[in-house]
Parts: sequence; structure tokens; C-alpha cells
Amino acid sequence: MIVVDVETTGLWAHAHAIVSIGAIDFENPLTTFYSECCIWEGAAIDEQALRVNGFTREQICDPNAPSQNEVMNNLLDWAAGVADKTLAGHHVAFDISMLRAALKREQLLWPFGHQSIDLYNACYLHMLQNRHPLPLKRGAVSMSANRVYEYVGLPREPEPHHGLMGAKMEAEAFSRLIH
Repeated sequence: MIVVDVETTGLWAHAHAIVSIGAIDFENPLTTFYSECCIWEGAAIDEQALRVNGFTREQICDPNAPSQNEVMNNLLDWAAGVADKTLAGHHVAFDISMLRAALKREQLLWPFGHQSIDLYNACYLHMLQNRHPLPLKRGAVSMSANRVYEYVGLPREPEPHHGLMGAKMEAEAFSRLIH
């Protein structure tokens, strides 16, 4: 599986852009991908998203940075060497929505599976299996990535968020839940 973490200009795939992608081949954790890119023209920018990921407007609009097209093609080239292309991550549906939108914008085919593995769900089930109290907030389980890391004995993710660091921490958390 490919553990992936994207940093973006906001939460909506139709309006916001990817600013960086980090990915790890779970079976071969030294096989990683990381790239930053210039956002596509007209992409919305949420200042809160930039506070989370630490990028500046100048960085994400730098015409000398790789384009979204270049980064997507590089990601596809890298992923071609990974046997299991199932995507995984914490709340990975978000990452998948951003990747799908970027590939569609660039008229590139989706090479990843149609199923995914979510760290949130894996941790939730692990907690149930081990009779560990579930962290409830307003009557529902609330589990940030940092809550998962705490549960598996990892430190908090450094701030600001970084795509490759996020993917590495998520991969380690998966490994600890599995093993």
C-alpha cells in the first residue's frame, strides 16, 4: 500500500490545490516520494490551510516551482514501481479527493485502487479489539492523527504539517497497529 499525505490550500478538491505530496511504499519504507508544486491558476487559498502547512503565498505561487502537471506525472512514475497501489492514510478520503481532482485537471488516469485503508478506522478497530476506551466528543469518536500517534506511542506530528513527515508518521502508526 501507498501511505499518502497531501498538503493543500484548503478543504475542497474542486476549488483548492495541492501544495505538496508525501508518499511511502509501506512494504519498502525507504521508497518515498515528496514534491512541492506551484498551485494551478485560479485555485482558492484558505489562510487557515497555509497556517497548518506552513507554506506562504509566495511559495505556492512560485512560477519556478514544479507545476501540478509535473508533480502528478512524477508521482505516477514513482507509483509505477510500487506493487500494491492501494492508498492509505489518516482520513485518506481527503487526500484521495485532492489527488483525483488534480489528476483529472491534468487529464491523467487514476492508477490507484478503488479501495483505501484509513488509519482512523484501523485505530478505532484496534481500540475496540483491545477494549480501550474510545475518545468521544459530542457523542461520536473524535480521533485526530495526533490522538492515533499518542495511542501507538509516537510523539505528536511536528508543526507545521509536512506531507512526507505526515506520510512517515502514518506509516509508522499503521505498522504499530499491525505488529
